[in-house]
Amino acid sequence: MTQEGIDKIIGENKSQMSKIVAPLVKKGILEKTEGAIEDNNVKSFAIYVNPHIIYSGDRDNINATLQTMFQRHMKNKILKNLPVRFF
Repeated sequence: MTQEGIDKIIGENKSQMSKIVAPLVKKGILEKTEGAIEDNNVKSFAIYVNPHIIYSGDRDNINATLQTMFQRHMKNKILKNLPVRFF
């Protein structure tokens, strides 16, 4: 999902989203990746939720890219002691 999509869901304005997302990225709950919109110079960001926090699907078949995105965060003291870990 994008920050714009999240702000529509939770009702915050776009300028507040960075203040909400940044601490969650730092804690390893979310991951923010940068992309580009085709035929436009505007940057876009996709936001992913750590699958250890919320995941729906086959727990033995989590996308390798998603695993790589959150692997470093799992050493974080906040996430290290989660009761269930997938990878």
